[in-house]
Amino acid sequence: MVNPTGTAQSDVLLRLSVPPTGELRPLASEVAKKVAESLGASGPDAESLAGSLERAANGLPLGDDEGQIEFVFRKVGGELLIEARAGGRASEVRHSLPA
Repeated sequence: MVNPTGTAQSDVLLRLSVPPTGELRPLASEVAKKVAESLGASGPDAESLAGSLERAANGLPLGDDEGQIEFVFRKVGGELLIEARAGGRASEVRHSLPA
């Protein structure tokens, strides 16, 4: 099965939804670091990915506390692809994984 981004759904590692503000918001970056490390990224590389994800998510229309930001983590070839969606817009971060 193919999803709207054209990639196979079988490569989805994780889906996570968090509120746009509040104490749960930073959870997405922490999860991104852990997923990257579990796929072989070094600590500094995983930290860099988390920062990139924060910048991408901050560029979305976050609205009020009732909305959610959905993060979809995929492994595509030799990359970790994280898509962030909110308010009808999407942003993605790609991170090369070690061979």
